[in-house]
This record gives sequence, C-alpha cells and structure tokens, in this order.
Amino acid sequence: MCDPRPGARCSADTIKELQAAEQRRTTAQLEATERPDDVGAQQRLQLAEEKVARKLAAYDSSPRGQSDLRAAIAAAADPSAVDVDELRTRLVTGRITRVDQKRALARSRGGSGLDEAREADKALRRLRHPAPPAEITETPALGFYVLTESGADRYTDAGAARAAAAAAGAATFYDAQTGDQVATHRGEH
Repeated sequence: MCDPRPGARCSADTIKELQAAEQRRTTAQLEATERPDDVGAQQRLQLAEEKVARKLAAYDSSPRGQSDLRAAIAAAADPSAVDVDELRTRLVTGRITRVDQKRALARSRGGSGLDEAREADKALRRLRHPAPPAEITETPALGFYVLTESGADRYTDAGAARAAAAAAGAATFYDAQTGDQVATHRGEH
C-alpha cells in the first residue's frame, strides 16, 4: 500500500505506472518514426523517455524493484560487467530514495528526528527482507544464522556463530536482524 505523499509508493502501483509510461513511450516512438520532421512528435518522445526514467526510479525504490535488482545482479554471468555496475547503482539509489521518502513522510506528520530514524530503519529492513504479510511476525529475529548444507542454524552469540561458520567452512554468517553478512577473518576458518 502506498504511503500518503510525500511518502513512498507501493510495488504494485509503481509497476503499473512504469508499464503505462512504457506504453506511452512506445506510442511516442512510433509517432516520431512516422513523422521524423515533426518537432512536436520528437518532444513528446523525449518527455515519454523522461517519464519512463522517473517511473523506473520509483520502481527501483520499491521492495519488489529492490528484489528484482538484487536477483538480476546475482544472476549476472560477469559480476564486474558495466551493466551489472549500473544495476548496483540503481539498487543503492533506490534504497536511498526509499529512505528519503520515509523520512519526508515522518517530517510531514510532524514527527521528531527519532520518528524519522525509525521510519528509515523500517524502510531499510523492508528493502533487505521483503516478505509477504503472512511471514511477518512481531517477534524480531535476533541472533545470527550460519548457512550450512543442512539449512540455517540460529545462534544468539556472535562468537558461537563465528565458530560454527568456521567449523562448517563458511566464509560468512548472517546477522538475523539486518540480514547483513558478517565476514569471518582469514585464519579463523
């Protein structure tokens, strides 16, 4: 669900708006191709291109857009390719945009700096861990997870998680609250 303006837009609405903008761009491209000397047609095409870019940026800032970008980056054959770097830039820009939108919403509601920080934290958690509502619980996932061949093992202590990761030959383990990877140092595993 979308937040009220100046807040963030939901994934479903951003994808609908992006698809509509792409359809308008296609129409404008056909018109510009049919009438290459028509300045108005060229201007409409340029405006349509700009609108697609804005709508793509809005989609990139949505949870589904962030998830799609992460999947595209992970699926890339060459992680150092220029197009993958562009995807990473879009991912980070989308995340920054989403946090800024959440902070702006908190400010517009007369919230304090603490309210802004909470909204930003919630937005970042949602972008890192998009989950259907049925999977969201009120209990925070505290601790650390080590991914092994048998599945994910949860530890409440970072030292125990580090030791388990070393024993399993894993180079990293995960903070359950943020989802961030925690690297084990060379020589520990």
